[in-house]
Amino acid sequence: MTRVLLVHQPVDGGVGRHVADLCEGLTTRGLDVITCGPARPARLADDCPHVVLPLERAVTPRADIAVVRDFTRTVRSCKPDLIHAHSSKAGAIVRLGRFAYPSVPVLYTPHGYSFAGFFTSRSERAAYRAAERALAPLATRVLCVCEYEGALARAIGPRQRVRVVYNGIADHESPAQPSALGERRSGPVISTVTQLRPGKGLETLIDAFAHVRGSFPAAQLVIWGDGPLLG
Repeated sequence: MTRVLLVHQPVDGGVGRHVADLCEGLTTRGLDVITCGPARPARLADDCPHVVLPLERAVTPRADIAVVRDFTRTVRSCKPDLIHAHSSKAGAIVRLGRFAYPSVPVLYTPHGYSFAGFFTSRSERAAYRAAERALAPLATRVLCVCEYEGALARAIGPRQRVRVVYNGIADHESPAQPSALGERRSGPVISTVTQLRPGKGLETLIDAFAHVRGSFPAAQLVIWGDGPLLG
């Protein structure tokens, strides 16, 4: 049986849901799936095995080196046929340890490159872009969730290794229904579902919507989510 090791840093939000859905889908298709991260992802099935790996979002060289060492031990123990890293931090740890498991294919899904929106400082964005460029050749494939992310991946690494696989969602699961506006709906509705935190680009959406209203005065914007920017 093919064994897949899903490595992740966030345990909630879009990444947590993505990993949980991926685990369910792969298991349904007969694959042996193990998740690996700081905690079990939200919504992960109870019967999916999980290995704790103390991944922190912040860059801390001494701790990160120790995590790379711990992860190589996990690979030796789990003996995966494929490793799929989710998010910048997990992707960095998995690729930094690649020389310890050169025969195991490594997939990397950024879920949003840090240099493209998370940091406000130009120097920080440049540093993270350089780091991603240096690590890019160590991934067998880069699986991006949208064309924009795919374009970024092709700009910093081997273009032939980049693939775009869109996130899917069942129709009945979408909470962003226009009926939520009730009788106040008077024109086209633009909706987004996101964590309300820096790096999600909400300020760009709001600025862009001001231009939309210039051409479509009845247009409405609905933002669904929770997080530190709420209120």
